[in-house]
Amino acid sequence: MVFCILIPPWGLYRGIESFWHKNANSLSYIDWNKRIPDDIYTCYELIINSEDKTNVDNNRMQIEEMAKKLVSYPSDSTKKIENGVKSYMHFLTCILNDNLAFLNKKTNDSSLTFNYSNQTKTIYDSIYNYYHSQEVSILKSEMDSVFKSLYSSDIPKDEIQLRLNRMSNSMKATSQYYHIAFKKIFNEDYIEND
Repeated sequence: MVFCILIPPWGLYRGIESFWHKNANSLSYIDWNKRIPDDIYTCYELIINSEDKTNVDNNRMQIEEMAKKLVSYPSDSTKKIENGVKSYMHFLTCILNDNLAFLNKKTNDSSLTFNYSNQTKTIYDSIYNYYHSQEVSILKSEMDSVFKSLYSSDIPKDEIQLRLNRMSNSMKATSQYYHIAFKKIFNEDYIEND
């Protein structure tokens, strides 16, 4: 400490050097195998909840905090998180598309039962296996229970058409919020996977 006061350039060097090493090592304690799946799901939840009008300020602040956090990550970790979030969003889109397709078919054949498409099943398996994510299982079971309750009884054709229109309109509206939130978090446009 005495040297820092008596020899200013050395003190300046020590101050900068200690600050630099402190920042350089601040991420060294992170277990990326655990952090990446957790951050993927957190980002996904932030994006999905971005349309919530009751908590706009809180959502915006959380999105900004996550974006700042990701900037400090190594670029390969950030890219893995971004790709994982895209997988989750693609999974959600496939589930909703499966339901739209089901409702369209249900108008002609009321005896049909709902099943996920092979594409949705494949995406689910890949997310679950790659990220070892229990959250995707929870998401799928929540969706299952919602859709089972929606489709459990005989639905009149006019009600099916009404649900179909609502779901389609809702998907278009919420998709805009998702794209905006994704852009704010990753500073990149969200491009839907095929």
